[in-house]
Amino acid sequence: MSGFVYAIESGDIVKIGWSHKPLDRLHQIRTTAPNCRLLGVRQARSQSYERAYHLIFSEWQEKGEWFRKEGEVKDFLKHLQPYNPGTDERSALRKAVDLAGNVSGLAKLLGSITPQAVSQWRRVPAERVIQVEKATGIPRHELRPDIYPSEPSQAAE
Repeated sequence: MSGFVYAIESGDIVKIGWSHKPLDRLHQIRTTAPNCRLLGVRQARSQSYERAYHLIFSEWQEKGEWFRKEGEVKDFLKHLQPYNPGTDERSALRKAVDLAGNVSGLAKLLGSITPQAVSQWRRVPAERVIQVEKATGIPRHELRPDIYPSEPSQAAE
């Protein structure tokens, strides 16, 4: 199940972690660091992405999952996306279905696919993203942010 690699800032350091619900994690961290804030997220299929970032950023590690905002960590922060729990891949797919009227309507808009196949999607397949974008007007970065990231977050600069 996918989740998010998130960055939470507290003073001069940032926590790089992984969660299904970054806002819930932020609230947990605020019990010990009340002035921290969520800088942004990157969609990640598993917690292994978090571990990979920790290895890449080890030169700037302060303690545990906390890092100085320097070097590659600083570059990473510039490319985070704002977290909006209402625009994840699944809600974007639901929005596409709603815009088409129903699953059958979306299948008809796409052509060469059955409503049964569309109803089995957990998210828009990579090979259908552009087609769904053209049919519904939903931007590709909302349909599949893991493939089409949006513009870098201004909040991280």
